[in-house]
Amino acid sequence: MKTILGYIISFVFLISGCSAQNQEKIELQRLCVSPDSEYILFSYSENNLFSIYRMRLDGGYAEKFIDTKNNLSFLNPSFSPDGKKVVFIGYDNDSFSSNIYISNSEGTEILQLTFGNQIITQVIFSSDGNKLYFNKAEEYDKYSPIGIKDAHNFDIYCLMLENNHVDRLTKIEAFQLSNISLMEFGKYIIMD
Repeated sequence: MKTILGYIISFVFLISGCSAQNQEKIELQRLCVSPDSEYILFSYSENNLFSIYRMRLDGGYAEKFIDTKNNLSFLNPSFSPDGKKVVFIGYDNDSFSSNIYISNSEGTEILQLTFGNQIITQVIFSSDGNKLYFNKAEEYDKYSPIGIKDAHNFDIYCLMLENNHVDRLTKIEAFQLSNISLMEFGKYIIMD
């Protein structure tokens, strides 16, 4: 575990140093570790376009796993419990609309699972790998004259992978909602 943490810290410092030299806007978001602890996936942006990268935890260089295309960014990856699939968010930089995508563990065979003008910011697999839990906001606005626009009125939803049926699980209409994870082998969904 200390080795993994060391790689992540080194990686963040490497990225930070590159941004200072290049003077272009770069950003690193959400890291996830494969179930076999061999790889990490992370979202990395250059000039506001996110791609997903993969890096071996025992060393080596980061490689593009899923590349941005047609002003569509890909971010917030998450592995399936068996490591054979990856889910992530596809985000349209022009409209703030986002949808859920899935691929195999090599980043190929990409399939879009949700469609429409919606604001989804995170998706994870259920502990059995048959469902996806995701958060979705109902509006993108600011609530104060000095505030900035952001996603608000979040709830948690469930997508059944066998038929793409979606159910709304909560009715909390949260101002913010992030960091969805499972607890007690998937018995509970927690978030902040």
